[in-house]
Amino acid sequence: MICDRYFASTVAYQSSGLNGEALDREWLISLNRPIMITPDLTVLLDIDPKKGLGRIGERGELSKYEELHYLENTRREYLRLADEFDFMIIDAEETQTDIANKIIEKLKEKF
Repeated sequence: MICDRYFASTVAYQSSGLNGEALDREWLISLNRPIMITPDLTVLLDIDPKKGLGRIGERGELSKYEELHYLENTRREYLRLADEFDFMIIDAEETQTDIANKIIEKLKEKF
């Protein structure tokens, strides 16, 4: 099974303090733990929030979730989760083709 979101999204976004409202990360993890399926591989596409916002800005208007401070907090939390739960981190500042090739290489190594 392949999915594009997982418990990490819940934890990273909800514990990062949108509009000053943050939930406790340990509480969020404990809520998810009973229903978490441990994946064979979790890939985190990591990009500096300023560069990510530049890419998002090219498509048009930003949402309330696309504020620099919030995205910096969210990225920090994703990286913390990646370390804690052994995610594979891919540098998402490269081209789409390079990113896809790196993921394919990692999948071949893993499986």
